[in-house]
Amino acid sequence: PRHSANQLATQYGMEILAGLALGENPNEIAQIASQFGHAGVMARFSRDDEREADEYGVKYLVATGYDPAGLLSFFQKLQKLEGRKQGEVEKLLATHPATQERIRRIEKLIAKSGAQGGDRKREQFVRETALLRR
Repeated sequence: PRHSANQLATQYGMEILAGLALGENPNEIAQIASQFGHAGVMARFSRDDEREADEYGVKYLVATGYDPAGLLSFFQKLQKLEGRKQGEVEKLLATHPATQERIRRIEKLIAKSGAQGGDRKREQFVRETALLRR
């Protein structure tokens, strides 16, 4: 999937439509409303892209023999770091789905995949990233 190309095309399309709808000299309120609407539309596309990326992430982990629960563990740790829920405006403009939503979705994807664990390859990861920790 070419998410960035799709987002760019959508962004330019939205700008053209806003320009046509508002004319050459739109007032400030119309401009702000247009930009806010545009941001909401773009954020929705981005959230859909992230959901798709999560789905492919689980599929690829299962297909390569890795434990997809590692992805779930990542989002659970992220949720602990966040420590609070998003407000309504944050939800509207968020470029990523809420972490709790991603956790629930990934749990369902893992269950649907039928994966029975797998290898997290921790030792290999530690060995191959040792230089980065120096």
